[in-house]
Amino acid sequence: MSDASHERPSPLALVVDDDEDSRKILSKVAEKQGFRVQQACDGETAIRLQRDLRPDLILLDVSMPGISGLDALREIREVDPHVAVVVVSGAADAEIGEKALDLGAVNYVGKPFDVREMRFVLERLRGAFQEEEDLQPALAMLRERRTVLELGTDIGKISAIVAYLGREVRAHYPGHDVPVTEIRLALYEALANAVEHGNLEIDYDAKTQALAEEGGVRALIERRREDPRYRDRRVRIEVDYEPTMVVWRIRDEGRGFSPSHEQETHHLGDTTSLHGRGIVLMRHLMDDVSWNSSGNEIRLTLKMKRRDPRA
Repeated sequence: MSDASHERPSPLALVVDDDEDSRKILSKVAEKQGFRVQQACDGETAIRLQRDLRPDLILLDVSMPGISGLDALREIREVDPHVAVVVVSGAADAEIGEKALDLGAVNYVGKPFDVREMRFVLERLRGAFQEEEDLQPALAMLRERRTVLELGTDIGKISAIVAYLGREVRAHYPGHDVPVTEIRLALYEALANAVEHGNLEIDYDAKTQALAEEGGVRALIERRREDPRYRDRRVRIEVDYEPTMVVWRIRDEGRGFSPSHEQETHHLGDTTSLHGRGIVLMRHLMDDVSWNSSGNEIRLTLKMKRRDPRA
């Protein structure tokens, strides 16, 4: 019988915005996605609360009185280089998003933000944070340096796979600075793309149309999962734990795509393209992202750095 007193608390989100209405909306969306929420109305308060509370996620406005969001982001990442930060900005210039990602943000959402978009972003992050407590004993016994997994078309299983792989990489590299949140988010994007865009062949236009229909993308996914053309397809996940790097290979059984075309089509900062940023995010979260010639296998590479003993 489980003891509720030993259950892990829900992840904590710090919502930072000088506009009270925006804070309330963002807080409500975050709470509905399973986060506990604290609020701050300026950059100075955000930096202080980040040091005191160590939140799992920060939703950070850019334009605020005093310290700007980007300057606050620099200080926050110095204290905790692995905290997940989503920058929210009214600036129309997509370069703001690029600067935020270069500074360590895991995503960028423009204002006025669409609640559906924010829900989509937080849902992905919540999945990346999900952890399986009962995996720890098994992880402690791991000795092999290679892992192979297979996934069907059940999107709901991605969170468990991501949680397992996040814990596994940490177990393989004791004494290293392992960016678990970034790893989980990149893997979630890659696996979701492999299932949705690869095996279920849900392209950009179909997903955009589904967002405007009753049932949304989930209904579209369920219809494709029942279609005999797609239902038996699998995603193969191979992980090689090398001495100085980890390499993940994720291969689907779809028709493939052109990565260069995806980058040209989905521009960072275009708030109508909430499902088109996966490639940009993965490139910022990993040291290298590449595909095979047919575009149905993605290779993610992350260099592992030893932890500074003085830190």
